[in-house]
Amino acid sequence: MRFLTKFACSVAFLAATSAQAEVVNIGDTNVALTAINASATTDTAGMVIFDKLIAFSMAGLPTAGAPTPSVSGNVQTRVVDRNNSDTVAISFRLRDIVFENTVDSAITGISLTGYDGFFPADIQPITETTSDGDVVIDLLTEATSDGFEFSTIVGSGSENTFTAIMTSALTFSKLGSATIFANLDGQAVSTTVFGLAAPTTVVPLPASSVLLLAGLGGLAFARRRKAKA
Repeated sequence: MRFLTKFACSVAFLAATSAQAEVVNIGDTNVALTAINASATTDTAGMVIFDKLIAFSMAGLPTAGAPTPSVSGNVQTRVVDRNNSDTVAISFRLRDIVFENTVDSAITGISLTGYDGFFPADIQPITETTSDGDVVIDLLTEATSDGFEFSTIVGSGSENTFTAIMTSALTFSKLGSATIFANLDGQAVSTTVFGLAAPTTVVPLPASSVLLLAGLGGLAFARRRKAKA
């Protein structure tokens, strides 16, 4: 019943976008994003149904007489079942950033994939009263057919606040990816991680249902063989 309700209400989502969030379409570039405090909006409020840290690391090329510069951290991916909508909000941020053997380095951007078929999208940076992060992502550099590219400057010991992406998605998959870009003492490096939340309208069957369907399929096959004999 909940799925049917979500399906009926998802159509209304496109006409009821947030007043604070930026509405983004494929091909949009250099879109300025304005953050809002979590206590000042109900658009992203709801129950957290998925929250995961995905580790990343990357290194530059060593220079003569110097150790190899590197950076590591986590991408946090989170899904909220929204209170004021039958859709989900998918959020992300960079956190736990640590640079080693560097002098002047920073994370410079992040791109997300897995959003094909879910445009337009509302994008809303969120600040928290509990100070989850301190660097707000305030620029979407490009919206591609499958995702988004964001510019951000995150140094060692810093982290992003959450940025929420709201689409017509009824639920989520774990088929998204993120590519993180960094500058390590003048060297441009990047790495890609997988397993991020991404929007979907397909509700996965419980394991018991999968087994039931497999059993029914086996019975039908056995009956066909018996009939031929």
